[in-house]
Amino acid sequence: MSFLPFIIHCPILIFLIIVLKKRYRNEPLVAYFTGAFCVKILAGVGYGWLYVVYYGGIGDSLSFFHDSTILANFALQNWAGFWQVVLWDTYYPLYGLNEDMWFQPRAFWMVKLMTFLNLWALGNYWVMGFYLSFLSFWGMWKLANALSKLYSSAKMAAVWAFLFFPSTLLWSSGLTKESLIMAAIGLSLAKVLDFVRKPKLFRRKGWRSGLIWLLSGLLLYIIKYYYLAILGVCLALLWVAIRGISYIQKTYYAPYFERTWQQILSVAGLGLLGAILLLSLAPAIWLTNFKIMLVHTHNVSYIFSEPSDLIHFSIYPRQGYISLHTHWSSLVYNFPLAVFSTFFRPFLWEAGTNKLKILLGIEGLGVLLLTLYALVYAIRQPIKDSNYLKINALLFWICALYLVLLFSLLAYSSPNFGTLARYRVAGYPFFVYLISFRLSEHWHFFWQSRLRMNSE
Repeated sequence: MSFLPFIIHCPILIFLIIVLKKRYRNEPLVAYFTGAFCVKILAGVGYGWLYVVYYGGIGDSLSFFHDSTILANFALQNWAGFWQVVLWDTYYPLYGLNEDMWFQPRAFWMVKLMTFLNLWALGNYWVMGFYLSFLSFWGMWKLANALSKLYSSAKMAAVWAFLFFPSTLLWSSGLTKESLIMAAIGLSLAKVLDFVRKPKLFRRKGWRSGLIWLLSGLLLYIIKYYYLAILGVCLALLWVAIRGISYIQKTYYAPYFERTWQQILSVAGLGLLGAILLLSLAPAIWLTNFKIMLVHTHNVSYIFSEPSDLIHFSIYPRQGYISLHTHWSSLVYNFPLAVFSTFFRPFLWEAGTNKLKILLGIEGLGVLLLTLYALVYAIRQPIKDSNYLKINALLFWICALYLVLLFSLLAYSSPNFGTLARYRVAGYPFFVYLISFRLSEHWHFFWQSRLRMNSE
């Protein structure tokens, strides 16, 4: 293995980090910048080791690298032909390239994007992983800082959930689609939260944010369009709700929207309205095809997985082999199991002797205990009703809606625990942030009181 790519690109990455740290020196989480970046790079190395050593050199990560290397060599030999492949999918009989790529447009687009990175990284797998880890870190860093500005008392929850949580670190680092997905989600949502905090910023920086949203949306659409669909629906509901609440606060109807259950019903009503509009505008054939593709993807994953590695959905009142079907009753009946499994499984007793599943089981147990603590804490010390009309509280319900929609869809389409652990990273740090929020606030106020007592 040549060390030339490391000699060239490691100083470039160090320079980028120095420049960004200087630029973000006034951000609330600047003290964690260097440490979080170094941990992220190590996580990318760990992700690569997982595929090279633990999985025996097979998997999506190495497939993307292999196919992008072939396209990169083709680009060096026939630059015009390479652009025909990139722009128009013109067929060339390239030796060694996975022929299925021509029939998998989204996977092929990922290979095309990785080809440019491959050329830049001089064909080195690890250097490519460094850059993708850097992009993922940048997106998560921006999002964690935006949340810390909005909720300064829960700063440690943002640090833990988005910068240091094990699943977030591992599955969104290295040469993987999730690195680009988390970069796109983090950068775009950071801009959304900045405008929620200071709406007037949009007048000065609207064009820049619009460009970020456009590029992020295009990237999500190319790689995994259903992330974009769910996120777009939730952000649209957020915008409608913010405009509606701003209007309601100016009328005599405001007292009727101050309590918790009224807030929940308001968001649920908006969600139902959006679903009705979507169903009325979408052709029936599109919805039918969506259900067929969802169940087909589930069945493919089910067939090629070990029974102990799967979520086994049921047909009432029994559980059977590939029992998920395309009727809405099947999806509705299995909905609680799908959401719960994505949040907390695999359990420790489901791990067997698989080391990776054991680690996932330990992490899931910790998340479950933290969830129970958050629920008990919320019941014993509820938020005052008057706060629920504020936009900050509305963000909680929109985030919860995003998690439920995303996690149910992921469980249906990818019932394999290993695959699900990787895919759910697009929502898992948000869930960890929500359940750590009150605990982080508790410790913040505790240490603030201790500091005041020591100063006195």
